[in-house]
Amino acid sequence: MITPLELMNKEFTVRMRGYDRSEVDDFLSVLQKDYETLFRYYRKTSGADAIEPIEEEEVREPAREPQGKEASEARARQLRAEAVLHEEAPARQAGAWTRPAEHDLGESVKEILLMAQKAAEDARTAAGAEAAAIVEKARLDASKAVYEADEKVKAAERRLADLSAQEASLRARMKGFLETYRQLIDDFEATSGIDYSL
Repeated sequence: MITPLELMNKEFTVRMRGYDRSEVDDFLSVLQKDYETLFRYYRKTSGADAIEPIEEEEVREPAREPQGKEASEARARQLRAEAVLHEEAPARQAGAWTRPAEHDLGESVKEILLMAQKAAEDARTAAGAEAAAIVEKARLDASKAVYEADEKVKAAERRLADLSAQEASLRARMKGFLETYRQLIDDFEATSGIDYSL
């Protein structure tokens, strides 16, 4: 956590056509005072062990006091911070008040755990959906492969049946030709009177 001293000693580089130095100094002065008030409030409410102790001279402002409107705004902010501090004092004394850092840390841890649980559940759901999609794709691919193999078998069976029918037709035609030639030879032998038998 930045300290009021670090805030006050912050140096800015000056460039051509840069910010007005007196405005920056005035703003830093107001900011340092407000931050110092909040810093002290935080140290008081969260315990001295939460932040390294600071020396009184570290938080003293070395620069000039803001004047006019800025001074009144700074004083109003300081009074508001003190009012908040006074409003919470009874709750702290009654034991109902918890350290803001611990409360915020506990809430942050709970939120982080809830986000982690949700992320894990989302990842689990996504993995389940992805696994189901992979299984379904494998099932469809297997079904398609079985269908294609079955179609190939049926096509081969049809081709075999066609070839068998062609073979039977060719055999019948050959038998018919041979029978016709044998008949012609027998007729020729009968009419010519030559014996062609062996």
